[in-house]
This record gives sequence, structure tokens and C-alpha cells, in this order.
Amino acid sequence: MKLSAYHKSCGDEVTFVRGRNLEAAAGYWDRIYIASLFTYDWKKVLEAVHFFTDNLFGVSAGKVFVGGIAATLLPDRLLNETGISPVRGPILSARQLGEDKDTNIDELVPDYGVLTQVSHEYRYGAAFLARATRGCIRNCKFCAVGTIEPEGCDYIDVKPIVRGIKEQIGDQRKLLLLDNNVLASPRLADIVADVAALGFERGAKLNGGQREVDFNQGLDARLVSESAVKLLARLPLKPVRLAYDRFVDAKVFERAVERVADAGFKSLSNYLLYNFEDEPADLWKRMHHCMELGDRLDVRIWSFPMRYVPIADSVRGFVGTHWNPRLLRGVQCVSLVTKGTISARHDFFHTAFGETPEQFLEILSMPDRYIIQRSAHRENGAREWNELFRSLNADERADLWRLASAKGRVGLEQARDEASTEKLKIMLNHYIEI
Repeated sequence: MKLSAYHKSCGDEVTFVRGRNLEAAAGYWDRIYIASLFTYDWKKVLEAVHFFTDNLFGVSAGKVFVGGIAATLLPDRLLNETGISPVRGPILSARQLGEDKDTNIDELVPDYGVLTQVSHEYRYGAAFLARATRGCIRNCKFCAVGTIEPEGCDYIDVKPIVRGIKEQIGDQRKLLLLDNNVLASPRLADIVADVAALGFERGAKLNGGQREVDFNQGLDARLVSESAVKLLARLPLKPVRLAYDRFVDAKVFERAVERVADAGFKSLSNYLLYNFEDEPADLWKRMHHCMELGDRLDVRIWSFPMRYVPIADSVRGFVGTHWNPRLLRGVQCVSLVTKGTISARHDFFHTAFGETPEQFLEILSMPDRYIIQRSAHRENGAREWNELFRSLNADERADLWRLASAKGRVGLEQARDEASTEKLKIMLNHYIEI
């Protein structure tokens, strides 16, 4: 959207397409820009790059640029596999694109008009998109921000951006801020004042609907101080997003939730990292803690488990030290039922995740259909499987997880034949779809 704004300011015509587009391929383009996704979408990125560069479909271009997350994190690999040297990080100067101008493209008002050129409906296509800072003071091993935005920025004036967007699409109820760690900015007071000056003060309405401000990347719980919350209380935050990456941070997280709850915020959302250095029990404890906090403080805390994938991985196959493919598949199956979120309701939580870490481990180990259609299979096969699972010792459980991680009917049948005990053979029969 910002690239489009830049080129239109130069008098150029811009066309936006998603992925491999045959109509766009039938012609010559002065420039083609390809925005890469996450590294685990590497196959899609390469497909798009080759589609627009190998001329099999007649497409040709004066120059091809590839930038974005995957291109920034795997620049050497992109160069080796495509022959294209990527544009890394944010485009702070048009000279990064071979232009003879110093225009900071990253600070331009994004062109919302390009979104209408595709049939896809963007979730935030009717919201103000902006950022008030760049970078992060942390250097978490699981996070790519330090590589993508190595040069931090404590303050970006959002007012010109939002006002420019308003001229394009009219006033909007929602302001989505994409900051990675806004609370680390020493100019937080200025940022809050800017947002409030745009009409996004707490209680403000537009056309009868409440205004909403969403720091979409989340707030650093370690920096949720009383002074920071006092500032944030001026804004209609919905939801208040916090990260809860380890159970050892329980006290820090709880203090942050207490402070935002005391400020009157009732809608909270948190990201729960798993498959990193944690154990399954750690994830259950954090989910359960959020539910208990919600009850005690009379707030609703919606949790989003986020599976860890190493920054440089081009597939999503990584398995953490304390996890295995069967347990990770179990989390995925539960997420299918909960649509990726964890409800704060006690009855729902205990049904979906169990009443103890041990029950959680049992649920994740179950065959897919027993997890997804729990009530339908409670008496139809699941009872036998559950009784057998509870009788397994540690070594037998490890064998079950290894064998049940086989893919497809043929793989599972072979795993069953390899099972060392009759008990495991019976259990593995439950994983084979009839």
C-alpha cells in the first residue's frame, strides 16, 4: 500500500494482485514488487517469484523487487534460489529501490485504493493502519523483530497518516497500531496524546459505535507500570493484548492484568507461545491461570496459543524439546474446535483442555476425531483408548507418541505393525480412520 502511494505520487500506474495471477502475467511491467510472507510460507514466496520471473506465462519486467519478512530473514537463500537480491527491512529511502529520491516510503500514507483491485476482503481494510514506533528493546530468541527492524524508532507521528487515510476512505471506528513494543518508548505520553487528538479518546463514538484502539502486536507485560496504564487509560483500547510466553512469568503477567483491570479495561487478549522451551504442562498452566484471573478480576481474557517456529525455518515442522508431533497435532485439533481462541468460561475450558495438566496431556494424545468430536466418541471407542492410555508407563507413552505421529493410513498401519506390545497395537487401531 505504501509502495503504491509512492509510485502514484510519481505519476505511475499501479496494479495489485495476490499471488500468481494469469491476467497480470500477460504483459510487460516496468517494475514488479513481491511482498514475501513468513519464512514458513517459503514455498509460496518462491512460486510467486518464479511465476513472475521465468517468463513461462509471458510476463516480463524491467526490474523485480522482493522484500518483506521472509526476504529479510533469508536474504542469502532468496538470492541463491532466485538470483534476486532482496530489499531488506523497512523501505526508509526510495534509493533502496534504485530511485534517485530520498523519500521515506515507510512514512507515506498507505494507498487503500489498491485493496479494491482484488476480490479478497481484508479484515482491517476498513480501519486506520499506522505505527507510532519501530523496533524493540528486547532480544528474544524466538522473535525476528531485531532482524527486521534493527534500527528502532521511539516516535512516529501518527496524525498525518491517519488524517491522510481519512481523506481516502472516510472516518473509521478502529485504529490499528502495529508497534512491536510501544511501552518501551520514552515518548509514550506523546503517542497517547496524538491518538487522543485524532478523536480516539476513551468513550468516543462514531456513528453510534464505540471507537477502538488496538495495539495489535501486544503490550510488554514487564512494562505495564502504573504510569503507563494511567496514560493508556485515556484510550479506548479493545482488546488489551499481552504476551504470556512462560509460566515463570506468572507474577509479572498477573500484575499487568491487575493494573489494566483496575483501569477499567474488560476485554483482554493474550498470546501464549508454545513448542519453544516449554512443556505441555506449562501451556496448560498459563491457559488455566488466565481463566482464574478473569474470574477474580471480572474481565474476559481470550488466549491465542502461538506455535513456535524457528526464525529461519521454511516449513512449520519444528518440534520443541519437550513436545512431539502427536502432541502438536493435538493442540491443532483443539484449536480447530475453538477457532484458535481459548474461552474464559470454566466449563468450556475444562471440557476442551482438561482439569489438570495430566488430563491435558491425555487429550492432546488422543486420535484426531476423538479430540474434534469429543461428545460423539465419548462412548464410541474413546473410553477404551482413554483407559489404555492411563495404564501406560513413561516408556510406553513415548512409544505411542512416536508411532501415532506417523502420517496417513498406510503410515499408521505400518506403525501399528511395529508396536512392541498388544496394548499399543490396540491403541494405534484407534488412530486409523475406519
